[in-house]
Amino acid sequence: MKKEFAKVIVDISHEKVDRPFGYRIPERLADSVTPGVRVKIPFGAGNALRTGYVIEVTDHSEFPRERMKEIDSVLPGTISPSCHDTVIGFFTFSSCSFRLLFINCLLNFCIY
Repeated sequence: MKKEFAKVIVDISHEKVDRPFGYRIPERLADSVTPGVRVKIPFGAGNALRTGYVIEVTDHSEFPRERMKEIDSVLPGTISPSCHDTVIGFFTFSSCSFRLLFINCLLNFCIY
């Protein structure tokens, strides 16, 4: 089954964005967007391009497809599988307000 959507952690340390965001995977990037890759994504009302980290790809989304933004590009460097598992575990089981800051620090050291 085709994976059309990605959950992305945005590289911003702010409590209001302390969750993954859903993005559409464009056809041209379908083979490149996998868990652990860094991506450029439009973010916010002004659609400023930000770096994000794909934590999951899926064939469904909680939001209507037409309302979702599309991943702009894939960046060089991938998060190691063991680091990816650590990030997912921390993100899933932690509820502290600084978890995204911790995750961003961790991700910046785990890219190969």
